[in-house]
Amino acid sequence: MNTWNYIKDQHKQNLNFFLSLYVFSFLSILYLVTHQKGDLVLFFSENRTDFLNTTFVILSIAGEGIHFGYLLIILSFIRIRFTILGLITFLGTGAIVQVLKRSFDMPRPSLWFENVEILNLLDGVRNAKYLSFPSGHTTSAFAMAMFFLILTKNKSLKLLISLIAILMGLSRVYLAQHFLEDILVGALLGTYGGLFFIALFESNEKIKNSNWYNFSVISIIGRKTTK
Repeated sequence: MNTWNYIKDQHKQNLNFFLSLYVFSFLSILYLVTHQKGDLVLFFSENRTDFLNTTFVILSIAGEGIHFGYLLIILSFIRIRFTILGLITFLGTGAIVQVLKRSFDMPRPSLWFENVEILNLLDGVRNAKYLSFPSGHTTSAFAMAMFFLILTKNKSLKLLISLIAILMGLSRVYLAQHFLEDILVGALLGTYGGLFFIALFESNEKIKNSNWYNFSVISIIGRKTTK
């Protein structure tokens, strides 16, 4: 199976996720063309609740790469394949994001509204001012979502993963860290970039069937304990 066929196959297997992404993208574009830049940031700023504050802060923190790194260390004991796929997905999409951020160098909401509107910023949340486009957190969230979607066959879990990824993206707007367009591009980049990097390995039969790629520490320990 070549890379393109693998991507098409994963699109079919995770159709509900992609449909939710397309709906989110359509609604985001519709909002962007009917509202001014930053309107959603201001809406969230004016309609904060303690529950939403706590929820979105937790989701935003969960989207940080270090937590994904911890999880990959754990998964490496199950099968080294998981760690390789996770690393190439995270680092590959992350590198693209950093290039785009520095190429566009767009201001974040806290700087955009600095002399125009007063944002209701949350205490304890550090608001950056530069490199807004695209959202790195959202890219990571959707890249991680793509990674987990490929690993699981459980439809309920796939739905939960899709919902969490979208909420992680929205958390960045709620916390006034990004604009809607930042997380929209981040979501698309994380999804398709992540899938592409995974496909580079998973579509290669030689790599997929190699011993080193399927190495498992737990399996070796299990064999030794049964002897």
